[in-house]
Amino acid sequence: MNAPNNKRKIRAVLIAAIVGAALFDAMILGANLIYVLRIHGHINDFWYDQFTGIGFLLEMPSSFVSSLVGFNGFLNEYLVNGLLGAIVFAVITTFWQLRKKGEPKN
Repeated sequence: MNAPNNKRKIRAVLIAAIVGAALFDAMILGANLIYVLRIHGHINDFWYDQFTGIGFLLEMPSSFVSSLVGFNGFLNEYLVNGLLGAIVFAVITTFWQLRKKGEPKN
């Protein structure tokens, strides 16, 4: 493989990691936004109930990592979920970039 092709693959993996981190953190921000909107009465109970459940699910990775490292409180959920999203998207993109491409059929 040539160097420009490798640089393009590495760039694709880095972009996917950034998008994954942003997406996983955006889910937390969305849950927080729904909570604030519910407090001020701008949203109905259905959406609040849906996003409250998602909020608990989004807190689980932070709780799990905090217990693994022996931290008594919770680690920053934005950091933990951002790293989780970056790792998930980077691994998937790496496999996608390194897959063996078949010969074109003519």
